[in-house]
Amino acid sequence: MNTGYFMTTTHKSGNTMTATLFSLAKAVTYRERGRLRVLIFGWLVCLTCGVTAANAQEFAMLTKVYDDGHPDKPVVSLSLTLFHAGEVYDYLDDSGEVIIMQPTRKKFVILNTRSDVKTEITFTEIEKMLAMADEETTDYLKKLAREPHDAELYRRIQFYKDPSFNKRADVQQKQLKLESPYMNYIVDYHNDRPEEYVRKYLDFADWVKKLNYVRHPIDTAYRARLELNNRMREINALPLTIRMTAHTALGEVQLRSDHQITWKPNDMHRQMINEWKSKINSEKTRSISIAQYQKNLHASRY
Repeated sequence: MNTGYFMTTTHKSGNTMTATLFSLAKAVTYRERGRLRVLIFGWLVCLTCGVTAANAQEFAMLTKVYDDGHPDKPVVSLSLTLFHAGEVYDYLDDSGEVIIMQPTRKKFVILNTRSDVKTEITFTEIEKMLAMADEETTDYLKKLAREPHDAELYRRIQFYKDPSFNKRADVQQKQLKLESPYMNYIVDYHNDRPEEYVRKYLDFADWVKKLNYVRHPIDTAYRARLELNNRMREINALPLTIRMTAHTALGEVQLRSDHQITWKPNDMHRQMINEWKSKINSEKTRSISIAQYQKNLHASRY
């Protein structure tokens, strides 16, 4: 089972690295074979992205994600994102993982609070891995074009590599829609905050989505979400609710995220940040490579 770039690039078969599993083309194929839950997981992780601000501006965001295709189920993901001193702390309650974005250092620090391990990855490393994935996907599409192939599969892969949406914004209702044959977004937003808030939020949303794709390459909505972020930039929008519908060979996936912002973080928020910082700096917390961290994460899930 493919667990991401960090595991697939550690082995070779002849002259061909098994990093080909990293390609978006094969990620789409795997999902269509029954691994739809991984697409859902990747989308949920992305939705934990919060809003950053200037160093003097601090606030918190509580994100709840629902599977609208199964309304009988409770919240399927709960996260708390804290914005402090120019850094962003994104805490996933179900996994005990904290993803810390450090823009000035151009890197992420990832802390597992339950196993007391940490790792880090730079923005440059992420971009290199994304470039590799794009190259492999392009090669795969060229191969399909030269041979008899499933036309629908080709169009689906092409969409995820270079998504194109019909875009509409209702400024009165403050609602944004992106529509395509494969994926739709509906965003209820507000635009009463200064442009700096929107820019910081969307920069963070972009980088976290890139990170999640590198860690979980079967999350094929990577570029589609970046396209949504670009459209929100154009209208200076911060999301209140995001509804995503993915049209797959196995049926529809309907997910919704609700974002609740607290503009004045409380003492509990500051205490959590201090505890995470203490764990990162503690001698009891082991520092491991991102490749080993991903292997450990995979082992704990299966």
